[in-house]
Amino acid sequence: PYTHANQLHQLSFIIRVLRTHSKRPSMFLIGPSASDLVILASYVCHYRIVHQEHNESFSAFTDHFTELCMEAGTKDTKLIYFVNLVNCSNEVLAILNDYISSGDITSMLSPDQMSAAITLMQAKLVMEGVPFNKRSAMAMFLRQTRRNLRVVLHLPDKMRNEDRIIAL
Repeated sequence: PYTHANQLHQLSFIIRVLRTHSKRPSMFLIGPSASDLVILASYVCHYRIVHQEHNESFSAFTDHFTELCMEAGTKDTKLIYFVNLVNCSNEVLAILNDYISSGDITSMLSPDQMSAAITLMQAKLVMEGVPFNKRSAMAMFLRQTRRNLRVVLHLPDKMRNEDRIIAL
């Protein structure tokens, strides 16, 4: 049976995933009310939710996703990228899979974006006492992006009477 205790347990699980800096920063949600739990958890953990635009072209998606990566990595903004899997193309899923599995987004960044990320990381590296070079700046940018940008894949299965939440 699906109870309020189950919902509280799932909410605490989502909050734990958002607050930890683990290698599993993303979630897969199945069920009708799982998205409401993510909204509540994002409020508790001070994350901003950004929804994938429905029916956006692949190039619009990559532009949007790289902007989110830049914001999460350079401005230290906590973001949740919420993707409804019902209308999601295979190309988009491939990009998200690469991000979830490795955290590497360098192939998506333009040369200008990479240069901007390296430049913006310089001051942070100096503050931490780390010698500045392009490799250390890019590594810090990717770490911050992975720490601050969470991907939530949602499959709103209306036939289920309970939700499933899986950390990816």
